[in-house]
Amino acid sequence: MGVKPSPGSRRRRLWELESKMHCPVVGVCLPTAVLRRVVEKNFRGSGKNIDKDYELHSGAVGECRSRSQLAESMQRELEQRYGASVRQAARIKTTDALLAWLDGSQRDLAVALWATVTHPRCSAELEHQVHGEFTCCSTRWVLDLEIHGCHWLTVL
Repeated sequence: MGVKPSPGSRRRRLWELESKMHCPVVGVCLPTAVLRRVVEKNFRGSGKNIDKDYELHSGAVGECRSRSQLAESMQRELEQRYGASVRQAARIKTTDALLAWLDGSQRDLAVALWATVTHPRCSAELEHQVHGEFTCCSTRWVLDLEIHGCHWLTVL
């Protein structure tokens, strides 16, 4: 299933992303403490005590495959955290301009990832490139992740 840039202005939701994007989105865009809070709020009283960060991450990634209650809660959290930047990126009208924005002065990796992969102009090719850069393949992003204190790569 390929990603086609939308002719409209509707951004994709978390559960509409390619499944390969769920791991980097959850790992980069939702700090462990925030993810734990969202999960605990959704499963309050149901015995879903997840002690290990890897289990928390893996379970959340699995929930992103469909429009589940947890996926909707993570979507709301992501929109709240990155809404201002996403609205700014909404002015971008072409895939090439989106790529230039991504390659530009973006220093907040979570903003860059979330705003790009959910953008209506994010093509399958751009999503593939972003996926490659937000996994262990890119020294540039790994160094930036270390500088920003994100340690999501350690749980993969």
